[in-house]
Formats: sequence, C-alpha cells, structure tokens
Amino acid sequence: MENKRLRYNAFLDNSNMTLKANADDFTESVITGSIAHEDHLKYSAAVAPLMSTMRALNKEYSDAKKAGNTEKLAAISKQFDELEGEQTKLTDNFIKNNPQSYYTPYLIFKGDVEPTTTLPLYNALSAAVKKSTYGLQLKARLDALAKVAIGVKAPNFSAQTPEGLTLSLDEVVAKGKYTLIDFWASWCSPCRQENPNLVAAFEKFHDKGLNVLGVSLDKPTAASAWKKAIADDKLTWYQISDLQYWQSPMVKLYAVRGIPHSVLVDAKGIIVAKDLRGKALHDKLAELMK
Repeated sequence: MENKRLRYNAFLDNSNMTLKANADDFTESVITGSIAHEDHLKYSAAVAPLMSTMRALNKEYSDAKKAGNTEKLAAISKQFDELEGEQTKLTDNFIKNNPQSYYTPYLIFKGDVEPTTTLPLYNALSAAVKKSTYGLQLKARLDALAKVAIGVKAPNFSAQTPEGLTLSLDEVVAKGKYTLIDFWASWCSPCRQENPNLVAAFEKFHDKGLNVLGVSLDKPTAASAWKKAIADDKLTWYQISDLQYWQSPMVKLYAVRGIPHSVLVDAKGIIVAKDLRGKALHDKLAELMK
C-alpha cells in the first residue's frame, strides 16, 4: 500500500452510507445507502459505452494526425460530433426525468450553463434540490451569467495596456461598430491555437468597424510572456491585463469559467453573441457587418 495512489469517484449526500472496498483495487468499491450515488452510477453506466468509444477514437485520431491522413481525421471528427450529440441527449433526458435527484444540479452545473437554456432546468428542480450544495452553486452561476447575458449592456472594466496605460472597454466600444472581448492568456494552448483565426477575422472586418479587446489572464510574474505572445501571434488589436490570473475582478465580472472566452458587443455596448470561434465567428461578423 505504500506510495500507492488510489481513486474512486463517489457522490455523497446526507445519508447513512456504507463503503465496501478492496484497498488494492478501488474500482471494485461499492457504496450503498445513497440515492444520489446510485443516480451517479446509473448515469455513468449509460454514458460509459460512449466514453469508451471516444477513448478509442482519440488513439485513432492521434495516429491519423501523425500519418497526415486528412480524410481519416475528418471522418473521426464527424464520429466525435455524433457521439457528443448522443451524450448530450442522455444527459438532457436524465436532467429532465430526475428533477428530485441531488445528482441533477451537479450534471447541469458541470455542463454549458446559460440562462436562456439552463434557467428552465433549474426552475424544474425540487425545492430541496435547489437548496443543495450544487443547487446553490447553480443558482449563483445563473445569477452571475444573467449580468452578462445576450441582450444585456456589457459591464465596463479597465486595466493596463502593455505600455502601462489604462484602457477601458467603453473607450474601445466607442471607436467601432462591434467589439469582440477576447479573454485569453499566453499560457493557454487553445487560446493560442485560436489566435490565427482571430487575426484573420480582424484583418477582414476591422475596416468595416470591428475592434477587438484582448483581456489576458496571465499571472503576476508573466508580463514578459504576455507581451511576447502578443508579438509572436501578431495580435495588433487592443490588449489589457491586470496580471491577476484567475483572481482578476474581470473574471468574476464576466463569470468566466474557461478560456478562450469571447463576448461580442455592438456600438451601444449591448452583448449580441458569446463564445464565437472558428468559422462561426466569421459567419456572425459577416451577418452583422454587411
């Protein structure tokens, strides 16, 4: 048992629970007495075949990428989309059919929480479930997102530019027809991978009135890394950061839970779209800026 890491996922509630386990193999553990944990096991069993297939596809995708097989990559990507669609259906069905389960708000909370789609799910929960740990966290998340929902005036904020000047969102919004607020960081690989797409969108739509305000979540000791990433990725738009990482007040203000995260606002500062990436960003900008 020395120096051996053991792990077993359990969903606990305020019940008398019994754990029967083998110290050498926690995968054979059995917890009884918790309805919430039983719901966790039911849901996990339902999605297990999908997850197993996805793991196998990950290996195939890696091999196809190394071989440069673009046709195979496209086919695997399509399979991933189909599997994720199936998982979404299973999750949605569980949530809708189990409004009195203490496991349900956990499933909702760990997913893509948006007031327009998530609020009806929250409202359907039983009164007791709403008062649970995840019920309260879900409500807090919904309240925070409601302040930065589509159709709402984007809250103003300000921070320092790489040159040490103070720049606010309202100042940038006043300079164009649309402003894309891009939450990113030099250490964020998905952000860096998306940057070429942002560069292309900026070059295509800037003359038509598009501005971009980059908001970096870099760490207090990473000012040089932030500035280097701006130069390396050829980000020629407005950039600010308070170098407070996830402790930045701007993170809380916009309820940012992961990056890259973007918010598109119009000339009046009204939020018109969120989290547009890849082709979806270009399509939305083309629609708005005809």
